[in-house]
Amino acid sequence: MFGSWRSSSPSHPSPPRVKSPCTNVCVIDPISGYCEGCLRTAAEIGAWRQLDHSEKLELLAELKNRQLPATGPETGLYRS
Repeated sequence: MFGSWRSSSPSHPSPPRVKSPCTNVCVIDPISGYCEGCLRTAAEIGAWRQLDHSEKLELLAELKNRQLPATGPETGLYRS
């Protein structure tokens, strides 16, 4: 009746929901292409709802290693 939908049951518990890394600081850095708040790319932000549980966990692990590039006079890079 519901296609591939299955209700949660003790024999088939659903994995816990993975919370979005969004911090509501939604500005894409023009140098790196990363959001200044959560460090995801625009494509990763757009795909978040379609990612399965393990893909979300994989992306969260990857985000821990990301950083915005240094800017300022010593680098010659500036954000507007």
